[in-house]
Amino acid sequence: MVSLITFETREELANQLAIDVQRALNDMLNTADRATLAVSGGRSPRMFFDSLSKKQLPWERVTISPADERFVPEDNDRSNAKLIRERLIKEEAKLARFESFYRPDVNLEELEVVLNSEALHYLPPAVCILGMGLDGHTASLFPEGDRLNFALDKKTETNILTLRAPGALEPRITLTLSAILKASFLALHIEGHEKLNVLKKATEMNDSNSSEQMPIGCFFSARPSIPVYWAP
Repeated sequence: MVSLITFETREELANQLAIDVQRALNDMLNTADRATLAVSGGRSPRMFFDSLSKKQLPWERVTISPADERFVPEDNDRSNAKLIRERLIKEEAKLARFESFYRPDVNLEELEVVLNSEALHYLPPAVCILGMGLDGHTASLFPEGDRLNFALDKKTETNILTLRAPGALEPRITLTLSAILKASFLALHIEGHEKLNVLKKATEMNDSNSSEQMPIGCFFSARPSIPVYWAP
């Protein structure tokens, strides 16, 4: 059974999640020089980004990373980097450092090596906020992804992986399960009854079926206490 935190409106969810992330980052920064926040893209986190951007934090000591990215230029409307820059890295949060997963001069085959080398100083994340698709994918860990089993292996030491999947329009760049599970504060943000039903189905599957069909289930198998922020 998931740890569901329910809100009447999406605005209330966005504000409370921002408060909880603010608190988590402050806690991390009390004992560390820097902390990394990894966030997902899509429509759901936009109000959350707007709210978090206004919170008081020593943002100059925070690194923001995508949890995943599409292999598209940052000026593309499908780019998570574009969304994060426009909706989160503004207001108070404009002082945060952003680590993009897209490099215009690096092809997909070489990108994984480049990103993992650069990420040694900011990954794994201290705080990670995931989303979920109606197919049960989270980050860019899609069902039937060509490297899904490796990406979901808890013993994998790789932080960032490139992969392709039938449900993804573009090649993807994503944090692995093992990297995400290292976050001290890890939460799932979903909205609507349809996604809640998908999550319930995924968490009721056994590990083998979950990894093949609904990757989000693997996260709850590994860490059942992940809080789920939900609004209808």
